[in-house]
Amino acid sequence: MMGEAFARSASTPVDREVQAALPALENCFRTAVRGVRSRLVTRTGRDLQVQLGEVRASPAREVLEGEVASGQAVWCPFHLGRQDLSGFVVMEARLLCSLVGRLFGEGEGSTGFGSASRPSSEMELSVGARMCRELFDSLERLWPPPHPPRFFAGDTVGGRHGVAEIGETVPMVVIEVRFGPEDNPLGVLLCALPGALVKGMAASRPAAATRPENTRVLNFERLMPVEVDMVVELARVELSLRALENLRVGDDLTLGAAREVCARVNEKASFFGEAGTVAGVRSFKIARRAGPPSTVAGKDR
Repeated sequence: MMGEAFARSASTPVDREVQAALPALENCFRTAVRGVRSRLVTRTGRDLQVQLGEVRASPAREVLEGEVASGQAVWCPFHLGRQDLSGFVVMEARLLCSLVGRLFGEGEGSTGFGSASRPSSEMELSVGARMCRELFDSLERLWPPPHPPRFFAGDTVGGRHGVAEIGETVPMVVIEVRFGPEDNPLGVLLCALPGALVKGMAASRPAAATRPENTRVLNFERLMPVEVDMVVELARVELSLRALENLRVGDDLTLGAAREVCARVNEKASFFGEAGTVAGVRSFKIARRAGPPSTVAGKDR
C-alpha cells in the first residue's frame, strides 16, 4: 500500500504541500548522508567530507538541463511501484573516478583513476550502482511513517536510458549531495524524487523521533585513537600438515627470492617496502602504498 500521496498524479504542479514537506525531507536525507560518509570511511580507511547541499522543488526540465546532468554523468533511474511515480539519481563521472581511486588506495593527487574524459568503466558503474542501492535502502528505513516508499532501481548506466520518459514539466524535488572539501570538490550527486511522493510528509513525524539511534552525529576525530594491528611480514609459505609436524629446531624454511616486504593492517595489504635496521633496531621503510600498477610511489603519503 503506497498511501494517498502515491496515488496522486506526478504531473500535478509543485504546490505548497510539496514546499511544506521539504524540511522533513531534508532531515531524512541529512541522516542518510551521514551513513554514506561512514561507509566510505570504512571502505577506504580515510575520511571524506560528504555533506547535504540544496534541497529544492523544481520541474524536471531544470534538473535535466542543469550543470550536473548536462556534463559527463552516470544515471540510475527508479520508480516507486508505479511508472508515473519515477525519479532518478545522477552523479558526476569524475566523482566515481575519484571514489574508485580511493578504494584502490591511490593518493590524493593520483590520476590513475581520476580522468573522467572517457566512458565510465564497469567498475565505476558498479560502485555507482551500489551507492544508489544503499541510498535507497537508507531512505526506506529513515522515511517518516506511515507510508515509507519502496525504491525499484533500474540499471546504472552512462546515459539517460530510463529517464527520457519523465516529462519536462513533472514537478520534482531535487536533493544535492556534495563530496570532498569546498576548496577541492570531488563531485556532486543529485537525487530527483517525484513531487507527489513527498506530499503529506510535512504532517508526518520525522524519522529522528522514531529512530534516535540514527541521528547521532559522527565524530571521525574520535576514530583516530582506535588501535589497529599492523604486521610486517617477510614472506608467506604454505606447508602441508605433515611438513609442519616434522619441523624441528634448527631446520631452515625457504622463503623464496628476496622481494618487497608487505605490511598488513588488519590483515589487509596496505604498504610495500624494504626490511632493514636503523641504529640496531629492526625497521621497515615504506616504498609504496598497496594498489594497482598505476599507483606512483612518489605520490603516496
